[in-house]
Amino acid sequence: MSQENVAAVQEAYQAFSQGDIAGAVAGIAEDADWVTSDELPLGGTLHGRDEIAKAWSQIPEYFDEFSVKPDEFIDAGDRVVMPITARGRPHGSAQTVEVPETQGYTVRNGTIVEVREYPTKAEALKILGLSQWAISQANVEIIRRATDAAGAAHAPDHPDSARTGTGIDGGYPR
Repeated sequence: MSQENVAAVQEAYQAFSQGDIAGAVAGIAEDADWVTSDELPLGGTLHGRDEIAKAWSQIPEYFDEFSVKPDEFIDAGDRVVMPITARGRPHGSAQTVEVPETQGYTVRNGTIVEVREYPTKAEALKILGLSQWAISQANVEIIRRATDAAGAAHAPDHPDSARTGTGIDGGYPR
């Protein structure tokens, strides 16, 4: 079921990125809530598919250019966590603004029923009760970096390498 949930979020994102508002909200429940910061244009709590679609259709009133790029789709059962970078160039500005944030989706039976936006991935995972996922991913990253560093130190051309040759024994000194 969770792969269906990730697919539902990916389909909504894909349609949104192509400017297809109707397609983007097609997988959102009629009574869904989308909660974001009150400080953002069109921010606050949007109630229902129609209000969400209306807000999204108003984005061009604020920005000459606007895009959302997901960094990843985290499958967490009935939740999908999507860290993003939103980019926009406000009307009358030559400067593009980048805002990293994380969207936490609640999906039931392949339909998005709620979205909440968080300033950071760590905050989203904590609030959504998925902090153990963040810890395990942090451990994976630590191990990956340590393994990469150890592998580099054992490469034949690394200055600290214990390897001295290329014989059948792997080149390690005896």
